[in-house]
Amino acid sequence: MRGRAERLGTAARNAEARGRSISDNIPFGQPVLIGHHSQARHERDLERIRSSFTKSIVLAEEARVLERRADSAERGTAVSSDDPDAITKLREKLARLHASRERMRAANAAIRAGGDVVAALGTLGFREDQARTLLEKDFAGRVGFPDYALRNTAAEAARLERRIRQLEERAATPAPGDVVLGDARIHEEENRVQVIFPDIPPEETRRALKAAGFRWARSVGAWQRHASPGAWHAAREALATYVGLAARGSQAS
Repeated sequence: MRGRAERLGTAARNAEARGRSISDNIPFGQPVLIGHHSQARHERDLERIRSSFTKSIVLAEEARVLERRADSAERGTAVSSDDPDAITKLREKLARLHASRERMRAANAAIRAGGDVVAALGTLGFREDQARTLLEKDFAGRVGFPDYALRNTAAEAARLERRIRQLEERAATPAPGDVVLGDARIHEEENRVQVIFPDIPPEETRRALKAAGFRWARSVGAWQRHASPGAWHAAREALATYVGLAARGSQAS
C-alpha cells in the first residue's frame, strides 16, 4: 500500500511537470489565434496542460488516501470487524467520506456560480493552483471535479454503509448453536465459525475447507474463518463431504 502511494505520488508530480513544461512554452497571456496556422497546436497544448494538471490532482488525492490507509494499518488502527468499536469507527470514516464528497460538490457549485471562484474555492480549502486547475476546461468545455470522482466516492460510501449494516445485524443476532455432524462439530466463537474434528480430517475435506476460506488455527485446534451466514453454509458443506467419506469408509470395511 505504501509503495503504491509512492508510485501514485510520483505519477502526480510527473503529470504536473508535464503540464508546466508545456505551459512554459506558451507566452504568458498569449490568446489562441483563431484562423492562424498555430491555432490547432495551441488548442492541443492547452488541452494537454489541463489534462496533465487534472490528472496530477486526482493522482495526488489517491496517493494521500493510500498514505492515510497505510498509516492507519501501521499504527494498528485499521477498522477490523473484530473491533468492539468497529461500528463507531466505520461511522466516523463514513462521515469523513461524505464530507469529502460534499466538498467536491460545493467546489463544482462554486464554479457554476461564477464570480471570484478562486477565492470561493479557497474557503473550501483548495490552494490557488488547485483552484485554477479546476477552472481549466476539458475537451468538452467542462470544469470542476469529474463525475467519476463523485461516483467513486459515492460507491465507497455505499460499501461502508453495507458493512455497517452487516455488523449491526450481526451484533443483534445471537450466535447459532453448535451443529454436530458425525464426530465433527461446527461452533461459533469470537466472531469465527470453527470446524472441529476429533482427528486430522481426510485430504478431500481439508481441500473443501481451504476452498471455502477456512484456515487451520493450531491455537484453538480448529479450522476457522470470519463468522457469517456464508461461513456456516460452507462449514456444513465441508462436513457433508467429511460425513460422506466416513460413511463410504465404514461400508468398505
